[in-house]
Amino acid sequence: MAALADVFQNNIGRLLANRVDRKGDKEARNTRENGSVNNDLSPIQPQWLPPNIFDNLKPGGWVEFHETANTLYSEDKSLRSDNALVQLMEGLMKACENIGRTFDPAPSLQKWAKEAGFTQVTEQRVRLPVGRWPKDKRLRDIGTLMAANFYKGVQRFTAKTFRDILGWSEDEVEILNASVMRASRYCDARAMFDFVVVTTRKPL
Repeated sequence: MAALADVFQNNIGRLLANRVDRKGDKEARNTRENGSVNNDLSPIQPQWLPPNIFDNLKPGGWVEFHETANTLYSEDKSLRSDNALVQLMEGLMKACENIGRTFDPAPSLQKWAKEAGFTQVTEQRVRLPVGRWPKDKRLRDIGTLMAANFYKGVQRFTAKTFRDILGWSEDEVEILNASVMRASRYCDARAMFDFVVVTTRKPL
């Protein structure tokens, strides 16, 4: 299993303008060695992102898209369909579909980049564990953080999506929340996500 750092290829320059403001973007465009790291908008307008970047990128410029593929799985089949974490992710997918959004843009990034006109499109995937099951310390630390994200965030994940969009009762949502919190802390399944990095270039 690769470490996360292995896929963070900085093809856009050595000096990164780590800003989300317009000034940072202007500096990045006007300085050869600079890049711009921006907050992504893919959850709300995923298909607009590659064309907008393409139109504003100089010829020969590089861009990286980083997204988590939101399908939870296990390679050893230890993650069952009745696991609360799986039920949560499937519910979030369905809720987004019901309002015409995608909860999982990562698998489409390559296609969207090519459709926008980018070339030299490459995709790398790294497994993100959920829980403390990996033997490797770094991956175990990552898994601990991923599990904490479920444990501490589940009530925010479900507050609107399950009640208002999927029509669940408050009691049903609370039962799911408790199950997700329990599963994220004590689940023996070797659950993981794929972290997707798509690197591409605007033609000269």
